[in-house]
Amino acid sequence: MRIVYYNCQGVPVAGIAAAIRTGRLPDDRAPKASELSDLPFIHRRSAFVFYGADKGNNAVYGLWCKADRKLVQRFFHVRCQLYGEEKWDLKPVDHIPNTAALKFFWHFWRAGAWFDLGCFHKTMMACYPHLLKSALEDS
Repeated sequence: MRIVYYNCQGVPVAGIAAAIRTGRLPDDRAPKASELSDLPFIHRRSAFVFYGADKGNNAVYGLWCKADRKLVQRFFHVRCQLYGEEKWDLKPVDHIPNTAALKFFWHFWRAGAWFDLGCFHKTMMACYPHLLKSALEDS
């Protein structure tokens, strides 16, 4: 099975959830800034990233974009129809606190403000318990 964690607010929290699910980030403590900066989405422009396999050998992806949730769901449904693929297990990563601050620091860092990666990390730590819950349910 393929699992896609997704967020439609343009912030890579779905990538964080996917990293937790695959063991790239710890599930027993908050990650260090260096662990967060080693994730694939930090240094690439990609918004759809393969993170690896989870304990059940499911392929795990993270997707974040600015789109309507129904559009994302429809995209994967149509993809299955067109290509004859097996169904994707879509897991929304919603209702994360501090989303506005995360978005602010994320986009400033992407624009070249190097200090905002640290601010992004600090804000992410406040959200981490919620991301753990999203990532580990049904695992």
